[in-house]
Amino acid sequence: MRTIHCNSFLICCSLLLLVQTKILAFGLQEPRQKLNFNTNWAFHRGEINHAETLAFNDGDWEGVTIPHVMRLEKKHNGGGTVYQGTGWYRRYFKLPVELKNKRLSIHFEGVQMNCDVYLNGKKIASHFGGYMGFSVDISKAAKFGQDNLLAIRVVNTDDPLTPPGKPMQKLDFNYYGGIYRNVFLLATEKIYVSDVLEANKVAGGGLLISYPQVDQRRATLTIQSHIVNQSDQFARVKLLSILKDKNNREVARATGQNNINAHGAHTFHQQLKISNPKLWHPEHPYLYHLETLVYQEGMLTDRTG
Repeated sequence: MRTIHCNSFLICCSLLLLVQTKILAFGLQEPRQKLNFNTNWAFHRGEINHAETLAFNDGDWEGVTIPHVMRLEKKHNGGGTVYQGTGWYRRYFKLPVELKNKRLSIHFEGVQMNCDVYLNGKKIASHFGGYMGFSVDISKAAKFGQDNLLAIRVVNTDDPLTPPGKPMQKLDFNYYGGIYRNVFLLATEKIYVSDVLEANKVAGGGLLISYPQVDQRRATLTIQSHIVNQSDQFARVKLLSILKDKNNREVARATGQNNINAHGAHTFHQQLKISNPKLWHPEHPYLYHLETLVYQEGMLTDRTG
């Protein structure tokens, strides 16, 4: 009986741990949640019809983990022949209903070379070029409390319009093909710090930091923060920028407020001054870090850093 009770206790603890892990994985206490999407992919090398549809059976596909290339078993040292063609990736995922009012986007840090992105059988994006990441807003297309299907069609054949732009046979290096960098799902509130690639602004978008003055006695930091209001209502937004040292102690802070129209954006410009800064050097690589907090009516809507 003691063994039975002990096993029952362990099972209960395991179930409790699973429940806690699920809650922590979605980070419902934090306004910004980043979920790893590198695992549980199915892959097929070659073109195949209807692979983006929900009815398609990928049961005999290869199970892979991202980062992944469409062919790695043959290794070449420049100028060799590698697989050039089409590949398909499929992944199922389920979103809790608690995320229904969030802004949801899937981020691809690199897909070589051109790709089409499908969600639940519908094409939602195309991207050209494997050296720049991209993201796709799935807020309206995603389903909650049930399975979603993410399918990616990747093509790495020679394309004169996509870098490097030359035929593979004329290059002295190989760029392979596939989802060769990380993939993650980002969930935020509707008022948030923009992604620099999504914003698509010259010298803007996201957070941009510059240093007009730096010496051993003082340093001046200018911070440019691009804040988006994707909600349907006008918002009065407060931005708090805090610079911290390597021990997480506050060194300087700046605040700003501005009204942002519904589906609008605003770029905040702030300045921080530091006395006797610890300058970075290879022999003592001291680093500061910047924490950015976004508030709307006293509620924290985003945090980075």
